[in-house]
Amino acid sequence: MQAEEQFPLSETSIRGLRHDLLRFHRQTDHYAGRYKKTPNPVLFVNLATGEERIFLDPAPPGIITETALADLVEWYDQTIRSGEFIVGRSRLTYFSTAIL
Repeated sequence: MQAEEQFPLSETSIRGLRHDLLRFHRQTDHYAGRYKKTPNPVLFVNLATGEERIFLDPAPPGIITETALADLVEWYDQTIRSGEFIVGRSRLTYFSTAIL
């Protein structure tokens, strides 16, 4: 399949996929298909001591998250058309902060 024939990626398609994934989970269905409204750091908890520390601190809600997602879509669209799928660590990090 050629890149031109593949389903185009857009912010709408990513939010739609997120909606489809979260709508069956009652605790998260109100987030489905929307940008996050509150910070959502991932915590590491030491069960032996009770110590908590931030393991992953995604982009904060608002314009930073929205811009990160828009940049990801633009990067993906340019990359898929070029045929180069070399994904550097910074892009993976960028992706994880955009939609978490």
